[in-house]
Amino acid sequence: MKRFEDRVVIVTGAGSGIGRACAERFAREGARVAVVDRDTESASATVEAITDAGGTAEPFIADVTDSAAVGRCVDSIVASLGEIDVLVNNAGLHATSLVHKISDSEWQRMLDVNLSGSFYFARAAQASMVRRRSGRVVNVTSQASIGTERGFVHYAAAKAGVMGLTRSLALDLGPFDITVNAVGPGHVETPMTHHLADTAGVDYESIRAEQIRRNALPRVAQPEDLAGVITFLASDDARHMTGQVLWVTGRPNGG
Repeated sequence: MKRFEDRVVIVTGAGSGIGRACAERFAREGARVAVVDRDTESASATVEAITDAGGTAEPFIADVTDSAAVGRCVDSIVASLGEIDVLVNNAGLHATSLVHKISDSEWQRMLDVNLSGSFYFARAAQASMVRRRSGRVVNVTSQASIGTERGFVHYAAAKAGVMGLTRSLALDLGPFDITVNAVGPGHVETPMTHHLADTAGVDYESIRAEQIRRNALPRVAQPEDLAGVITFLASDDARHMTGQVLWVTGRPNGG
C-alpha cells in the first residue's frame, strides 16, 4: 500500500522546482495531485510528467495573491478530485534588495505571494479537512527567516510570517485532527536560483561553491531533498507533530 493511496494533495507553485518535485513524489506514492500554478504551460508540463509515469494529476491555474481566485480553485479541486487530504503551500517569490531600495509595491508583493498566498490556500482548504476531521498542511518557510543576510529584508519578513502562520494554524485546526507544519529550506538548486544568478550577472557555479563551503554537508540541496521531508510531514508517520518547522539546510540548527 502506497502512503498516499487515493489521497487528494494540493501543491501550489507545482510548475517547477520544489513544487514539481513534491507533486511527482506524492503521485508516485499514490496521491491524486492538484498541480496548482499561475502558469498554464508549467502546470501542464508537471501533469504530463506525472501521468506519463503512471500517476494521477490535474492542472489548476490560480494566482495565490487573489483570495477569490484561490477559493474558486479549491472548489474546483474538490469537485474534480474529491475532499482534500493534504495542502502544500509551496508557491513563493524570492528577491534581494537593500532596505532603501525596496518600494512599497515590492514590499507588498513579497508579503502577498509568500505569506498571504499561504493563508488564502490554508483558509480555503481547511473547510474540506474540517468536514472530515482530518488533514495535513505543510508550509514552506526559509532559512532566511532565522539566519538572514543583507538584502533579504522583505523576503525574511514574509517567511518569518509563514512560521507564525504555521504555529497559529496548528492551534486553530488541531481540534479537527489537522496538523500544520513547515519546512525551512536553505539554498536549493532550482530554476529560480539559476534565474536569480543570471539576473544578477553572477556565475551560478560560484554560488554553489560558496554554499557548499558554508554547509556541513558537501553539496547543495536539490528539490527532491525537500520533497522527501514534505511527504514525511504529510504522512501518517508525522501524525503527532504539529506547529513545527523542520530545517532542511545542510547545516546544524538551520542557520
